[in-house]
Amino acid sequence: MAQGLDRDFLDGVFDRLLRAAGSQDPQQVAALCSQDVVFDDAGMERVVTGRVALVELLGTIYGIAADLELEIVDRYVSLDGATAAARWRATGTLRDPAGQPAQLETAEFYRFRDGLISHWTFMVRDPDWIGRQWGA
Repeated sequence: MAQGLDRDFLDGVFDRLLRAAGSQDPQQVAALCSQDVVFDDAGMERVVTGRVALVELLGTIYGIAADLELEIVDRYVSLDGATAAARWRATGTLRDPAGQPAQLETAEFYRFRDGLISHWTFMVRDPDWIGRQWGA
């Protein structure tokens, strides 16, 4: 397989990513990425490049919910072994006046370089979820 995307490598990456994202510390997540990482938030049609921009964006995303719990539901590797994907589930309490409970699923796609995430595409299963969960 290209890029060393064998099961041991992916298990290690996903375990570290799950712990880092669960900490809600954008710096920990960015440390798993290349300096020039491209983060494509496809649902919001925004792309950021570089660790500094990623830290800023993740700080905003993590600020939406308190008591965030994350789970990787499924993990995949492409047939050519060059890319990986994961389906995530997040639950928590929205930081809105009512403190609504919320849940969302994402599909995330990764490319790696030198053992780090170099390109990350993030897609929310249902982009309108937050409006509905807030009662909009």
